[in-house]
Amino acid sequence: MINAHARITLALLAALSACTGARGASNNEPTNSTSGSQSALDSADSATPAAVAVADAATAAAPAVDPALAAVLAAHHAEQPNWRGTARVLFGPIAVDDPTDPGTHAVAIVMGDAPSLVYTAVPFVAGQSAQGSLYGVDAEKITGLSVRRINADQRPDVAVFLRDEVVTESYVGVGVQAQLFTLDTSTERTMVSLYRAQLELAGVRSEAELDAQIPTLGSFEAPTATTSPGRFLARLRYATPEQFVSVVPAAGIRLCQDVPDRSGTRRKTCRSVARNRVASEYTARYNIRRSLGEFADLGLDDHRGLQMPSCQRRAQELQCGANEGGPVGVSWTLTVEAGVLRIAEVSPWHESS
Repeated sequence: MINAHARITLALLAALSACTGARGASNNEPTNSTSGSQSALDSADSATPAAVAVADAATAAAPAVDPALAAVLAAHHAEQPNWRGTARVLFGPIAVDDPTDPGTHAVAIVMGDAPSLVYTAVPFVAGQSAQGSLYGVDAEKITGLSVRRINADQRPDVAVFLRDEVVTESYVGVGVQAQLFTLDTSTERTMVSLYRAQLELAGVRSEAELDAQIPTLGSFEAPTATTSPGRFLARLRYATPEQFVSVVPAAGIRLCQDVPDRSGTRRKTCRSVARNRVASEYTARYNIRRSLGEFADLGLDDHRGLQMPSCQRRAQELQCGANEGGPVGVSWTLTVEAGVLRIAEVSPWHESS
């Protein structure tokens, strides 16, 4: 609806138009601007209802501004103040109900100079937005956006689905086609990656697949012909001794350490363990389970767990490794036997302090 001032103005214009049109129809009677204006004023009262109806209809037909859409675009500008182009929303906005972050919120994928994940209060409030990096992801590779509860905490998480995994040249993909994020407020508001869940759910590429596989988090999974290296490595630490033996090649496993000697020079030493003796070594002397490493829950540079792994093919083996954001990490050697992945070597390492 329009205000009273606008109604009166529109009514006057309509009446004046009608009056002028009527006078212009007669060529024998000259037009008097004063009398014409007075006629318009005299007609205003009778023309007001029709004019108001037209104006109200025009107002109703105007597209409404989506507050969530306006908020995510404002948040994108606040997070990237140097971007001078016109940002557009690729996916979303989707409402986010976060009991740990009171108020109305939304999340969307916004395209500026590159696609980014934007989380914000609705309406936008400075200091109440956060951004997640979709590093290396091309806009055309993104196929969807979803809000789900993935971790055990109360905070909702966000999944960005990809048509193809982002793989650096010369490396082999680890299988991640759903990049997972959650809001972190420990230092500043930011959307951080859920590394462990992202790896354990490697291969998921749709909302339906995500819903079906979230209940399997935190459990060992016997590899199949389609199991990715990332998923295989992330779930190894949940194996019982017997389950771990099932993924060791027939030739056994190499248990190594790649650490500095007394001179400070890093040296790698290994010993081979026959497959039938692996179970007894799993939690004993070498403690295979501990040596496998544990992936970080959140992608924070706080040295609390392994970051995302990378793999390269060397002859018939996959050489994979990950670090803890510092000079400490684990290397794994994977082989394929009977069409599925096997763990052939485990090698914790660290540099001189």
